[in-house]
Order: sequence, then structure tokens, then C-alpha cells
Amino acid sequence: MGAGLVFFKRKKTQREPARGLGAGELKKRDPPPAAPARVISFRFTPATTAEDLRASVGGRPDGLVLECYGTGNAPVSRPGMLGTLRELSAAIPVLAITQCALGGVDLTRYAVGRELEAAGVIDGGDLTLEAATAKLGYLLDHGHRGEGLRAALRANLVGERTAGN
Repeated sequence: MGAGLVFFKRKKTQREPARGLGAGELKKRDPPPAAPARVISFRFTPATTAEDLRASVGGRPDGLVLECYGTGNAPVSRPGMLGTLRELSAAIPVLAITQCALGGVDLTRYAVGRELEAAGVIDGGDLTLEAATAKLGYLLDHGHRGEGLRAALRANLVGERTAGN
């Protein structure tokens, strides 16, 4: 008997409407650009410096996902770190997620998180790295900017984020 490949065709299923925003609020704005948004990630370690963070965005990405400690901690006491985060957040969207396998970011929980939030960093809740990167890129590709982008990132659109996180 010969070996063969078997392909299964998936049935199309109806998704529930987005929960975080009204069903009509997340509309396709413009056709996606020819080149998709470049979103990169940066993992904080205790030894990270502001120069390390600045160097990571030297290729001019469209968005940045910060992998923080615990519920949103970062080495903000390092010289120049908060200023660098303010600069970056003014230029591109910066989304904070956790490095932890369980739980999520809550930038209101501790002083360091509040400093990140004041610098313009967006709370990513319990988004995984993959979900945060894909979501930020998708929203940028579809024209979301400013407060609209912030709201869409904080919303649970397709089950990628737990309610309340």
C-alpha cells in the first residue's frame, strides 16, 4: 500500500461579534499598505540600559512590544530610561506585556507601572507576545492611530485578551 496525504477542508464558522468595542467600531479603515507594519519586541532584563532600548529601534519599526517583568515592571531607574520611553512612545506605539507564563500587565498596580503609563506605554494586559505583535501590526495596517489605537489594543476583539485585563 502506498502512503498518501489526506487533506481536510475546515467548515467556516461564524465568530461572535467583538466584545471590547461595539460591533461597528472596529471598521476596516483603508486597504492594508503594500508593506505590512513592522512590529518588534524588546525583552527587559535587569541590566538593560536606555542605550540598549534605543538601539533596538534603530531600524525604525512601526510599533514596539515591551516584554516587562511581572505585572509591568521595567528598569526605569536606569539613567535615561524614562526619557527614552517617552521619546519612543511619542514616535511609535509602545505596548507592554509580561514575560510571565501566567497573568498579565497592570500598569496601575505599582509605581513603576504608573511611570511607564505616564511615559505613554500602553497596557497590554494578558496578551501573549504573539498576540500583541499580531494585533498591533494588524491595527496599524488598518489605519488605527492615537486614542483609537489605544482603545482597540485594550479591547478584547477576538478572544485574544481576557476581559478586565
